[in-house]
Amino acid sequence: MTKPSKSRLGRRFIDFAAYVLIATLLGGALIWVAEQGNDNTPAQIGKWGGLLANTALLFGTFAGHYKQPWRNHIFWSAAALMLAVHLLGWVVILQRVEHWKSVWFLIMYPIETPVVIAVGERTVTQSTGKRRDP
Repeated sequence: MTKPSKSRLGRRFIDFAAYVLIATLLGGALIWVAEQGNDNTPAQIGKWGGLLANTALLFGTFAGHYKQPWRNHIFWSAAALMLAVHLLGWVVILQRVEHWKSVWFLIMYPIETPVVIAVGERTVTQSTGKRRDP
């Protein structure tokens, strides 16, 4: 049996650290939601559930579109930054808008998707020096 290389161990450590970070963030989010009380009306569930579905669809499309640069740290840094901006923007909007229907996210999805894909293209092009293969 061969001994794992340092670079392989380093990648495993980074993967493990990312999993711990994701689990911590999700756990923190669940605790925060639980402490907010029982004011989860159907309108609130639709508003925040719509954000969850929109975000999953948008960034699921993004991750599926870019399978080649998955090991590129710059790519994932850009993806994390886009996700943070996306969520921060929507949280600010949804906290200030009283009546929001989940279906209204469908209007925003065609606007956000090209922006996210363009940022992904630019990131891949600048970090690798070549365009992504279709």
